[in-house]
Amino acid sequence: MEDGQQHQAVETAEATAADGAIDEIPTAELAAAPSVRDGAHVTDGATAPQFPPVVAPLSAPDVVSTTRAAVLTHPFGALPAAVIAACCFALVGISYSIAVASGADWTRGAQVAAYAAFALALLALAVGALRYAAGRRALSFVVLALLLSATLVGTGTAGLLMAPSLHRAQARVLEQSGRYEAAIAEYALAGDKAPDAPDTARTYDEWAASLLRQKQYTAALSRYLRVTSTYPGTGSPYHQAEAGVFATYAAWIAVNGSGVPYPDAIEYIQTYMKSPACDAACQSTAKAILPQAAYQFGTQLTAAGQYAEAVKQLAAVKTQYPQSPYAAQAHTAAAVAYLDLGQQQLPTACGDAVKTYQALAKSYADTPQGAQAKKALDAPQRVTGTIAHVPSNPAPTMYLSRSADPVSYYFSNDFHTSVDSQSGSFTFANVPLGTYFLSAVRDTADGSQTIWWNAPDGSIYTVQVGPLCGAQLPTFTYG
Repeated sequence: MEDGQQHQAVETAEATAADGAIDEIPTAELAAAPSVRDGAHVTDGATAPQFPPVVAPLSAPDVVSTTRAAVLTHPFGALPAAVIAACCFALVGISYSIAVASGADWTRGAQVAAYAAFALALLALAVGALRYAAGRRALSFVVLALLLSATLVGTGTAGLLMAPSLHRAQARVLEQSGRYEAAIAEYALAGDKAPDAPDTARTYDEWAASLLRQKQYTAALSRYLRVTSTYPGTGSPYHQAEAGVFATYAAWIAVNGSGVPYPDAIEYIQTYMKSPACDAACQSTAKAILPQAAYQFGTQLTAAGQYAEAVKQLAAVKTQYPQSPYAAQAHTAAAVAYLDLGQQQLPTACGDAVKTYQALAKSYADTPQGAQAKKALDAPQRVTGTIAHVPSNPAPTMYLSRSADPVSYYFSNDFHTSVDSQSGSFTFANVPLGTYFLSAVRDTADGSQTIWWNAPDGSIYTVQVGPLCGAQLPTFTYG
């Protein structure tokens, strides 16, 4: 029996060596194992040769599943874990930088970064849960995964909560770099509201001062006035804006710039002079600038044809600021404005023109315009009128007499003119100023016929020839 078992073992070994598929198996194990040959089961007591069980190779899906599980459960070292965490926070920072570079403000960039942090936190939780399910359940892994997720969530939450402070921080940076308009917008987003918004008011002051240094007076004035009208409760910035308005007006007037709002400037400077904030230097500047402002405003009004207001402004320089170097210039300019005003008034308001010429001749006699006004006031004038039902063949001759006595039919007949027989109109030219009597003389076959007219009170009608305006007589009826 022993020989038979040995023979069987040798035979099996040879078969195995020939096939190259089954490893050498100890003889004792072969003797104890059941065998299968040609589909027949041989019991322990048989003499048939014994074979080991055939193990089927792993299929492809089983290999892939085993590999994936191995990857998910593989522990990370300290360095890879640190790199993963650093990459997460780097992505948060990159998302912020991209948002700001694309034109978003700091707050919007922080919001984008916060959302990126939340998304990475969710991703970290998802990956951690997947590894945990795959079998990676070490305490250190769980703690680190939760810590990374919590840190990302905290970072995102901090980004959202910091929004107002980021608006103000960015506003300060923009303000310091001279980007005033953008800074004001950020201060508004940070919560600044009128009338108590000192940061906004201060930025407007700085913006205005910058524009004033560039001699952009209109723009500077508008920023200062924005503070004085909108932010009265800001304390120092408000008072700084008041001084800025004064400085802007003074500088603008001093260079005689175009577009100076002289009425507002003059009124503001006069008012600011009474303020405790106007110190000695301010007072000196105001006293020097006001006569210049009035003079320049007056000449501007003259050029615009607003002669009455021009006279008012120019005359004020001489009366209110007689020691100013602009007093003499204003006197000469006022004479020009006075004459222009009188000539403007002549066609429609001759009575006002007479007053203007008289004031010009009296107060500005030392100027060419004053002499011209006096000459015009003394010049002979025209006398015109109309005779109704005037006879013809021959038509009467009209006379103006300095003296007359109707009782004796005496008229001095100093000036005479013809009558238009069709319209009955007549005109005396170059009649010296004074009082005259009007009469008409017509030659007839019976001799010379003289007629005159009476006033409503029964006295003989008189003609007053005044300066500049002459005399326009009413219509008289002949006979």
